[in-house]
Amino acid sequence: MKSVKTVPQEPPAASDDPPLGFAELSAGKLLAKNSIWNLVGLGLPLVAALIALPHLVTGLGTTRLGILAITWTVVGYFSLFDFGIGRALTTLIAEELGAGRRERSAGLAWTGLCLMVALGLVGTLLVFVGTPFLLTRVLKVPEELYQESYKAFLVLAATIPFVISAAGLRGILEAYQRFDLVNAVRIPLGLLNFLGPLAMLPFSNSLFAMVMVLAVGRVLAWAASAVLSARVMPELWRGVCFRRESVAPLVRLGGWMTVTNTVGPVIVYIDRFLIAYFVSATAVSFYVTPFEVVGKLLIVTSAIASVLFTAFAASFQNDRALTARRYQQGLGATAALLFPACLAFVILAPMGIRLWIDADFAMESGTVAQLLAIGVFANAMGQIPFTLVQAVGRPDLSAKLHVIELPLYILLVWGLASRHGVNGAALAMAIRSLIDTLILMLIARKLVPEIGGASWRWMGGTLLATGLLVAVFFVPGMVAL
Repeated sequence: MKSVKTVPQEPPAASDDPPLGFAELSAGKLLAKNSIWNLVGLGLPLVAALIALPHLVTGLGTTRLGILAITWTVVGYFSLFDFGIGRALTTLIAEELGAGRRERSAGLAWTGLCLMVALGLVGTLLVFVGTPFLLTRVLKVPEELYQESYKAFLVLAATIPFVISAAGLRGILEAYQRFDLVNAVRIPLGLLNFLGPLAMLPFSNSLFAMVMVLAVGRVLAWAASAVLSARVMPELWRGVCFRRESVAPLVRLGGWMTVTNTVGPVIVYIDRFLIAYFVSATAVSFYVTPFEVVGKLLIVTSAIASVLFTAFAASFQNDRALTARRYQQGLGATAALLFPACLAFVILAPMGIRLWIDADFAMESGTVAQLLAIGVFANAMGQIPFTLVQAVGRPDLSAKLHVIELPLYILLVWGLASRHGVNGAALAMAIRSLIDTLILMLIARKLVPEIGGASWRWMGGTLLATGLLVAVFFVPGMVAL
């Protein structure tokens, strides 16, 4: 991809200078340090979830908790519905830094942010218009909960411009490898997602009150991200600088990312809506509760992949052998950290849920947690090749894969969930994740031939490790511990 032709500007103050050059942006020590920052920033909300969810199950009831989980899902979806501009900003700014240039990055940033705010307003309108249909036809919310659910979704809709543009501000910080600042915002926001509703329980179990707390937190997080981005890129303080010539590269790169950002979350979250449709809104709780815990294991891959994204973008045009080495190191770190954790979930999930919540909940969610753990391992391994494909400027390949995958996955979830309920939905997730990962590994090998035969070894290793998890799942003595 060609870089945007720009006019050089003065660099910011030395105290805020980021590391420059592809070697510095891809340095092992920097990547390790930033991965640790991400693990902390993504891991602390997991602790908050472990503390809060049992109390939320008791205080809200399974139906209210299921609806609250859907609001989390909607917020998560629209945080990705940014036309790919957040990641495009990271890629384009990292390319400039990787080449040792700092050229009109503020113009790129402001152009991207303006476009994202506009997209956020469209998202707000969509939620306003679609909420009645979503609540009555899709989620089948009980009549006594309709009014508070409706108000909650309207509050949520008002925050969408902040949520989407915050992704752009985060993209700027990530391009500069300032994951310390990214996590300075991420940590309190992640804690608020679970501890905020928990803190409201003594006063109210209204969904409207819960979502209002979350909305205020997201607006404050946006303001903090704006201040920190301007600190890293002081040129932002010079005023809004919308550059029409920056629109084309942002949209061209972000366009295919948009397809993935639109279709990808549907693939991830469609099972919840189908469970609500085929079973009940209450049954969503039996799926989402273990997913919120097991799925948090993906923070390991997210911590590694978000750091590697900048490294891939900075090194791909200059040293593909370095790109291949970082790719394999990312896979190795993911496998070493995720396989033991997923194995522990497969063995201990039913007993753990009994101790964590109660025996009745474990009866409904135990097998779900085990199957989700298998799927999470496969999904985690796929995040590294997915990140490589996007970072090197070929998001069209992952987007086309997801477009083909979506209808097939819907049919798979439809068939399994309608027959086997939440267990069927979890099984469908595991099957889809493994197939998706293997295909992404093949694509990564094609884009970076320097990976060579190591690609086949990693594919075989992923299949073997997933097979071992499945084998343990079917060993009654192990599962019954």
